[in-house]
Amino acid sequence: MKELTIVFDKLGHKELEEYLLTVKGIKEVSINNDDKLEINVKYDPKETNPIVIKTEIYIFLDIANTPNMYSFDKHEKNMKKCEVSKKSVCCDYCYMGFIEDLFDMEGITKADSNFTDFFMSQKEEVTIKVEYNPELLTEEEVIEKLNSLYE
Repeated sequence: MKELTIVFDKLGHKELEEYLLTVKGIKEVSINNDDKLEINVKYDPKETNPIVIKTEIYIFLDIANTPNMYSFDKHEKNMKKCEVSKKSVCCDYCYMGFIEDLFDMEGITKADSNFTDFFMSQKEEVTIKVEYNPELLTEEEVIEKLNSLYE
C-alpha cells in the first residue's frame, strides 16, 4: 500500500471522500479542510497511481483548468533533499502551476514551501523544499527546475 498527500487552496469537498473511495485502487481517504484542503490517500500501486488520483480529484472539484496545488508528498523513502530560496514569486497562479509541474515530474516525490500568497512572497523569501529520487534525477537537474519558477 502506498500513500499520497496533496494540499490544495481552500476548496469545498462535501462528497470528495466518498467519491475517491469509489476509484479503483484507493483504499483509504482522509480529508482536512481547516486552513487548506489536505487530502491523504492510501492506494494500491498495482491498481492506480498518483497521476490518476490527482486527475480524479481535479475532475471532481472541477479545477482542471486552474492550478490549485500548494504542496504534495508521495511518501517515498530514502529520497534526497534539495531547496532553493528566492526573493519573490510572480503570483499564486504561477506558484501553484509550478508545484503541479513538479508533481507530474518523474522522480520528484515531495514539494513544499513557506509560500502562502503573493503578498507574503513580496515581503520575505520563498523557500521551496523538494525531495527527489537520485536514481532518476541529479541535484543539478532539480535545482535547474526549481530555479525555473523565477524566470
